[in-house]
Amino acid sequence: MQAKSRQAWPSNEDGLRCVLGRAYIAAGLSEVLWICLITFFMPTVAASLHWSASWAGLDSAEALSLICTGRFLPSRDDRGVVAAATSAVLLLCDAWFDVTSSVPGVDRSAAVLQAALAEIPIACLSAALALPPLRSRLVLRPNSEENRCPPSNSPSCPAGPA
Repeated sequence: MQAKSRQAWPSNEDGLRCVLGRAYIAAGLSEVLWICLITFFMPTVAASLHWSASWAGLDSAEALSLICTGRFLPSRDDRGVVAAATSAVLLLCDAWFDVTSSVPGVDRSAAVLQAALAEIPIACLSAALALPPLRSRLVLRPNSEENRCPPSNSPSCPAGPA
């Protein structure tokens, strides 16, 4: 059994991580309710024959990523980094498509409010949770032994001869 890596997550208090974890799970579960509403009550006439299925699919992916973020955040499990990054991207896509595909008037106002008050703030929080662990893994440190290629005659050196 592989041990979990716990060093990448910010070292905030465990209580805050638990609260955020529960909030993400609640957001994911509320997304499931929203999926039910749009599946049954979205207009049947749209430019796409599968309009409600498209939105239900996107919202299902959001729900899953939010729930996974909430599940893995309290334990600092590395899978939470991927889930948080995925949540950020999906929420921003949802906000964009909600606003750009809505008709002017009440529908557009509701889409803008939902984007401004829920989707974009949660996306920003998700990105803020995901970026520090990702950055710590992706930033090359020029003087670090682990970032150096093996000798140039080694087939595993992507840079070729030095």
